[in-house]
Amino acid sequence: MITLGSRCSYLKRRKPSRGPDGSALKEIMRAYALVGKLGSSVFSGMNSEFLGVWAAAPLTHKKIRILSRSIRENHHSRSSKSKIMEAILVSACLLGKRVRYNGSDKRCEHLILQRWVQEGRVVAVCPEVAGGLPIPRAPAEIEGAAGGMAVLRGVARVIDADGRDVSVPFRQGAEAAIELIRSRHIRIAVFKENSPSCGSSFSYDGTFTGKKVPFPGVSTARLQEAGVHIFSEEQLEEAEALLKQLEAEKTR
Repeated sequence: MITLGSRCSYLKRRKPSRGPDGSALKEIMRAYALVGKLGSSVFSGMNSEFLGVWAAAPLTHKKIRILSRSIRENHHSRSSKSKIMEAILVSACLLGKRVRYNGSDKRCEHLILQRWVQEGRVVAVCPEVAGGLPIPRAPAEIEGAAGGMAVLRGVARVIDADGRDVSVPFRQGAEAAIELIRSRHIRIAVFKENSPSCGSSFSYDGTFTGKKVPFPGVSTARLQEAGVHIFSEEQLEEAEALLKQLEAEKTR
């Protein structure tokens, strides 16, 4: 099998069969440099014209120029798609990461989420771990059925099952999520429902009795304050609809 590396090396060594001016050789050297910069993924989606040139011999000026043009067109196409594609912030536990308080995960197998992962648009975060809490750790809830915004304002605390105040790492984790959405220009997040950090519509009331209240977790409240649209793992169809709308707006 002719590998990407071996074929590129071959093209570097070989002079074109026509043309004394060396312009074609310079062109293939530019193409080779671009391949080296982008990696083998640059070849995914190449058109049939490119594939034919890549395999064919002898190597002529025309073939070299087609090769170079195809690489650059494919790179431009991939770059344009990456500018249109919206990144999505997702709770790490939903992606199968064992980051929950008890060292487990809450992997979501929904086809929409799995497709997003394959598309490379998912950015994982566990705010509690990002805030410095260990795995495993004692479960925690927001006291007084107050919800995440009250913690951010300093009028409520996050208390773990051992009675420790863990409000600071929860707030730090929320700020870590904010840094991610700012660096990646993220406008949509899918977070684990009922979590004291990630709950989108519900969180537990602080009594450790399983009772829920209709208030978001700490990180969700902070992200909503920043204008991010938050969905739970049960609302992936709604998230997908908004995603399509936002990406359609970019193409207008």
